Amino acid sequence: MKLPASALVLACALLAPSFAHADDAALTDTLKAFARCDASFFSSLNTHRDAWQAYAPLKQEKNYTWIAVKDRTNRNANAVPVSAPPIAGLKLLAYNDEVADLGPLGLYYYWGFIAQGNIDEVAQRLAPLLDQPNFLFKGEHEYTRSELKVGNSWRSIKPQPGKAPGTRNVERVLIIEPDGKQGTQSRISCSVQG
Repeated sequence: MKLPASALVLACALLAPSFAHADDAALTDTLKAFARCDASFFSSLNTHRDAWQAYAPLKQEKNYTWIAVKDRTNRNANAVPVSAPPIAGLKLLAYNDEVADLGPLGLYYYWGFIAQGNIDEVAQRLAPLLDQPNFLFKGEHEYTRSELKVGNSWRSIKPQPGKAPGTRNVERVLIIEPDGKQGTQSRISCSVQG
């Protein structure tokens, strides 16, 4: 049986919102994984790469996918634009990925997004995606969640701005800080250092 063209158009129109909803859920799931500041972000990007590939350049290896920047070690080449629709109310503008050897202070891995909005707006929208939003502390000019690796687990600690964990400890941090001078954009970053 052959369907008329109008029936086909109607079917496509009815299915389109469900595909968009599936993409929204995939993008939100990945942003929630990002906020954990661990490998689950890269696993989620891999699981949802079909949803993300339209909005950012991706690379894949085995079960991990990441947003590809030109050169993680070069500040002029460690960011790419992101064109995703708002995710959980956050408009992401760019993604950055950086690694640096700080010598006696240890290695510094840093990845994250530039989002539209000041730090208070961004923190308010990101909080529902956090597993434990009560560990996101407001500082003088930033929001921070700090964790220290103890054995095989992570323990929440009071943020210690400006203090590196050294080479005997590993610390992971989620930070929301102003980006730019007008206060209309914020940097949401994860770092693992030590």
